[in-house]
Amino acid sequence: MLNKDVSFEFLTASTGHTCIIHPFGDVTAEIIALLTPLVQKGAGAVPNRKGYSASIQRLHDGVFQFDISGPSCGSGPITRCVLCLSNEAAKKAWDYVLAFSNDGSMMSLLSAIHTGAVHPPKTSPWLTAIFVDLPCNPTDMFWIADLEKCLAVTIMQLQSEGK
Repeated sequence: MLNKDVSFEFLTASTGHTCIIHPFGDVTAEIIALLTPLVQKGAGAVPNRKGYSASIQRLHDGVFQFDISGPSCGSGPITRCVLCLSNEAAKKAWDYVLAFSNDGSMMSLLSAIHTGAVHPPKTSPWLTAIFVDLPCNPTDMFWIADLEKCLAVTIMQLQSEGK
């Protein structure tokens, strides 16, 4: 069971925006239950969001990547996220963030990482999101940010349960 006192930093590397997430205050058990099959399967449709999907993979011990795709201006995912679960995995996780933010795409070139304004979070767990593309409907970015947070908490919960 995930420690009810845990919190994590959520950094949007593309903009430099950061906030602290308190999983049990921000993500309900019902949302975790709704997203659990998607996370356990590793890919699939986003519940209640027609045309959107997510793929989740373990990159390294304590490091996960997930992409959220849907109607966008391009052919790739809309966002790519890296979730780091431990301080031991932090350097490896940040290396993935840097690699994703240097892929040569227009969105990565606009990333706040390139201005030096973004640095790795100091403690784990943490979540970093990178815009890869823009959704066709810009207001979708609001709920996509919530989905990123909810997927991270679901992964953390399943990991704490050994699943």
